[in-house]
Amino acid sequence: MAEIEILMADDQNVEYSIEKLDKLLEKASSKIPLKPRQAPKNSWDSDVQLQEILKKRDLISRSENKAEFTKITRKVRKRAQFLRNEFLRAEGMKINLAWHNREIEKSYTLAKNHKMTEKTTIGKKCAISDLKEHVQNHLNKSTDLPVPDEISCNIPDSLKFTQPFDDSFLHAEAPTKTSCSKQSKD
Repeated sequence: MAEIEILMADDQNVEYSIEKLDKLLEKASSKIPLKPRQAPKNSWDSDVQLQEILKKRDLISRSENKAEFTKITRKVRKRAQFLRNEFLRAEGMKINLAWHNREIEKSYTLAKNHKMTEKTTIGKKCAISDLKEHVQNHLNKSTDLPVPDEISCNIPDSLKFTQPFDDSFLHAEAPTKTSCSKQSKD
C-alpha cells in the first residue's frame, strides 16, 4: 500500500511540474517571441542554376515524360553534389588556414622566447684548438687528390676514337635579329 501512495504522489508531482513548465513557457513567450523551427538550410539552395533546373523539372509531368524527368533529376543531383563539395572544400580550406595560423603563432612564440634559436650541446664540448685545426684542414686549398679528367681536359681512352669536335661556334658572337629573320625566310 505504501508503494501505491508513493507512486500516486510522484504522478501528482509530475503533473504539477508539467503545469509549472507550461505557465513558465506562456510567460516567456509573451516576453520573448518563439522562433519557429526550421529545417537546416543548405547554403547551396539559393544557387541560381540549381533553381532553374528545379523549375524545369516542376514543369515536366513525371508520369507522361519519365525519361526527361529522370534526366533533369540527375542534373539536380549532380548540381547539388557539386555545390555541396564546393561548400565542404571551402570549409576545409578555412580549417586548414586556421591550423596553419596556429602553427605560425606557435613558431613565433618559440622564437620570441628564444627556445627555438638557443640550442644547448649535449655531452662533451669540442675544444677550440681541435675545431680550429679541423676547419683549417677542411678548407685548405692545397689537396693531394688528383684532378678529375673532366676538369683537366685530358681525353679519356674511350673517347679518343670519336669524331673530332668543332668548338669554333662556341666563341662566335650571337646572331643578330636580321640574320635570324633572313635564315627563317630561306
